[in-house]
This record gives sequence, C-alpha cells and structure tokens, in this order.
Amino acid sequence: MLPTHHSSLQALDLCAAPGGKSTLLRAALPEECVLYSNEPDHRRANILMENMQKQGHPNVVVTNNYARDYQKSKLLFDLILTDVPCSGEGMFRKDAGAIGEWSIANVLKCRDLQRSIIEDIWPCLREGGILIYSTCTFNTRENEENVKWICEELGAEIIPIEIKPEWGITGSLLEGFTAPVYRFIPGITPTEGLFMAVLKKAPHPQSLSHEARGVNTQKALKCLKVLSNGEYKGEIKGKAIIPEHAEALLINLPADKYPHVELDLDTALHYLRREAIVLPPEAPRGYVIVTYKGKHLGFVKNLGNRANNMYPQEWRIRYK
Repeated sequence: MLPTHHSSLQALDLCAAPGGKSTLLRAALPEECVLYSNEPDHRRANILMENMQKQGHPNVVVTNNYARDYQKSKLLFDLILTDVPCSGEGMFRKDAGAIGEWSIANVLKCRDLQRSIIEDIWPCLREGGILIYSTCTFNTRENEENVKWICEELGAEIIPIEIKPEWGITGSLLEGFTAPVYRFIPGITPTEGLFMAVLKKAPHPQSLSHEARGVNTQKALKCLKVLSNGEYKGEIKGKAIIPEHAEALLINLPADKYPHVELDLDTALHYLRREAIVLPPEAPRGYVIVTYKGKHLGFVKNLGNRANNMYPQEWRIRYK
C-alpha cells in the first residue's frame, strides 16, 4: 500500500520503455498522483513518450535521464519501480542471440550495474516509501543476492505480498535466503519470466534522502531532460496557434475546447495510417478532433474539401 500521509503522491518508473509498465502503473495510481516515467536510452525514451501521450493522462512527466540525474534533482518519490537492465535470460526461448551473448562475466557486470542504479536512486525514495525491484532474468546473483544487498547495505525492509497458490509463483532460490521474493517462471506461470521483490525504506536518522517536500519542482526539473509533461500550449505561427497533437488525447481536455467529428472504422484506419480523409460537409472548419466510438484519435485541420491529417508521422500504422 502506498503511503497516504502526503498531499501529493509522486511515483517514478525508472527504466520504463517501451511503456507497458508505466501505462499499467498510471492506471493503478490515484488520479492526483504524478508519475515520472523515465528511460535513459534516448531512442527508447521517444517510444516511451509516444505511448504515454497516447494514454492521455495529464499527471505524467516523461524524462530521458539516469538515476544519478534524479538524485541531483532532489525530487522525492513515494513509489519507485526499478525494472533494471539485466542479462535477459527470460529472452532465451525466443531470441537465440540472447543465448550467444550470455556469460558469467556479463551476469556479474549486470549485477554491479543494478546495484549502482539502486544506490543512485535510493536517496530519491521517501522514508516509508516503496521500491519495487524486478528483472527478466533467472539467476540468483541479479535477483536474490541483489535484494539481500539492498537490505544489508541500504537498510530496506522486504514486504510480503499476498499471492494465490494457483498463480504458480515460486519463491527464493538462494540457499539460506527465505525472504518473500517472487519468481514467475515460464512453463509454471504464463509469462516469459520475471523476478520481483517489494521493499520499504525504513526511517533512519542518517538517511541521505532529501526529506523536505518543499523542493521547488520547476527548479528540480531543470536537472532533468523532460520530453513531455502533460502540458501542451501549441506552436505559434504568426497569429495562429497550431495545437500539439498530444493535447487531443488528454483525458481531461474540456469537451468544448475543440469540435469533435466521429469517424467510421475505415476512415479511422485511414486517419491512423496518416492518409488524407474527408469529413462530412457539415463538419466545422479549422482544428477538429476526430474520434472513433467516442475515443479521441487526434487532430485534423478541416478545410472543407479535405482534412489535413495531423497524426504524427512516427505514430502512423504501417500495415495495409
């Protein structure tokens, strides 16, 4: 359970691309909670931004940073999800290249990297906050041994999670380590493989965390490379303002800010392929949000005889 003693909860998905974890997390979090969705790799960060903008929640900040950058920002989080880079043993069944790249040396390299990431982000976790540690690999060095290290070196407390026997989730494989950790093993669970543990940051008199909630958010964000923050003011060209496409997808967009036109399935698919479409003659001129079954797809600029498709080129559907 997330702490509830703060007026505004903050959560961080530290290694978030391509976005499945963040979209699921955003759906589970309280509406007022601000989710920071981060990816260190620039190319993958752009994919993450696309997926988070498509979800349309305003309380999402997408960033392209390392854990140490977050530490410099002095932002504090009530929940941090760390699905850390790993040796990828969960990929063995579908990627022969992953088998060829595997080695003991790489496992040890990943273990050390994982510890470095957790050590860098730990000061950003509020005392009493929750850190979820996960990998998609199977060996104990990157999993149980790292959880044990987090507890011994950083003072974390492992939190048990209620599970049902029929889920097929198994526990620790490290001899002598019986703390509640969770393994989703392919063939036993319907997954490609996952290890996870839930940890709590206990209060400590010598904690390094920046405990004052009074950190200036705008100042803190200057330490980060922010790709998207849920605020879209549009591009000014002359006396006109061209809206940013992601604004059309916001779930809190006032219904009367732009006119809406409902599309049939074929026209909606043409739109999502970024092809030209024609709106009904009675459709308003100018910037219009097109919808399918009431769901916002995005903007067009309706000229009457045609509608300029404003769907982002990099988002378009490529199948026929």
